[in-house]
Amino acid sequence: MMETLQSSLASDAPWIAVGIATICAILIFFRVTKEKMHRRARDLEIAKNALHAHYQAVNVVLADPAPSKQLKASLCAFSEAVTEREFGLMIGQAIRDGTLAKRKVSSDAKIIHKERGELSKKYEHLDRAFRTATEAGIVALFLRWPEITDLYSEVQLTVAEDERKESQIAQKAISFIKNRTNDSNGSNHGEGPSGPMALPA
Repeated sequence: MMETLQSSLASDAPWIAVGIATICAILIFFRVTKEKMHRRARDLEIAKNALHAHYQAVNVVLADPAPSKQLKASLCAFSEAVTEREFGLMIGQAIRDGTLAKRKVSSDAKIIHKERGELSKKYEHLDRAFRTATEAGIVALFLRWPEITDLYSEVQLTVAEDERKESQIAQKAISFIKNRTNDSNGSNHGEGPSGPMALPA
């Protein structure tokens, strides 16, 4: 009888091994899924807090008479754009294909960057507000949308290498908002949506 039992176990061994492997795979799958859910929840919480800090900083700038209308307009456009998934995907694509890093800083972005720098030297509270508004806005933009969350470190590096890239992103936001407004006002003469928007020049 012992021989029969041993023979039965031997014949069932491959199936037992498969069953154990399947259970292990399922456990690993649930563990990885749980970790992803926790990480996603953490990213969303950080994005929520960052957006709150961003709005507070924007209000500081808008309430101050020192910044020009152009600078305030760029900040308002940036503030509106950072909540838009489409804008996030556009910036994300520009990072992936190297467009954002390679493209020269536009003259408008240089003007914005220059004024911001001059104001930051004169007014410490505006310097803090500008930095918080921009940095927190970028955090909120990239951590809110899972398609571009993995690019957050890369955009930080791009901005760190050239601070004017922050102003360039702000200028792209102005173009993005203008293009979207024109589309909503029927600027395509009833032809319908023209397809996915490219990164504004």
